[in-house]
Amino acid sequence: MSRATADRAATADGAATADGAATVDRAADARAAPAQVTLFCPDAEATAALGVRLGQLLAGADCVALNGGLGAGKTTLVQGIVAGMGSRERATSPTFTLVNEYQGAAPPGRAPLLIYHVDLYRLAEGAAPTDSATPTVALLAATLGLDDVIGADDAVLLVEWADLDPALLPPDHLQVTLIAPDSGGRLVELASAAGAPRAQALVAALR
Repeated sequence: MSRATADRAATADGAATADGAATVDRAADARAAPAQVTLFCPDAEATAALGVRLGQLLAGADCVALNGGLGAGKTTLVQGIVAGMGSRERATSPTFTLVNEYQGAAPPGRAPLLIYHVDLYRLAEGAAPTDSATPTVALLAATLGLDDVIGADDAVLLVEWADLDPALLPPDHLQVTLIAPDSGGRLVELASAAGAPRAQALVAALR
């Protein structure tokens, strides 16, 4: 091989290596970046149907944070999620119980998944972080046993009004925000934090 040919080969090898490294870097950047998609649901039935789609994708240790104003459709979406996970129970708002528990279908070769539906709005009513004599949301949640649920392989956690105490949630969770525009219907924003691969995968699957 001539010197010129060897130089061209070395240059080509270097370019290929650089291209490969760039591809890996881009893939890593994509995994690290937050993901987001906004979907439009024209009515409550469509909101519940989106919940069914999401429920069919959820697995043990998943956490879904639901935010939105009163009447935005959080519980309607949860009803769809619970149905999509194979539960025969109709989900209701945990207004007074604080935590509702449902049983989903059993994954192949495993016990049925437990679904925990939490309302932080009601928890927050009894919490005042500025008053050391009053339990915080996190302390109340621990009292209810949620610390044992978060990240458990046999459980899925659905948290309404999650923005009242974001620190309660695991880092890799799906963020769902429901907005009721004046024109009607619901805008449902699905998002993941940066570096949250499971939530990113859920967002991608629901696009």
